Amino acid sequence: MTTAHFTPSARLGMGFIALLLLLVAEFGFVLLLRGQIIREYFAKRDPLAGTVYYLMLAVFAVMPLLVR
Repeated sequence: MTTAHFTPSARLGMGFIALLLLLVAEFGFVLLLRGQIIREYFAKRDPLAGTVYYLMLAVFAVMPLLVR
């Protein structure tokens, strides 16, 4: 079964589950490797790059809904 057969809400749910898994992996590995806490991670992020990063995370989450 391809994603074209799923309802829009199911595809959106898939995207948010994928986003959750991505963030768990990122925070788990990056924070462990850098030896930082999450507050330091966000404080050291460049404002412009951070904004683009957050926008791309949103696009990543809704991509299953957009690609049919």
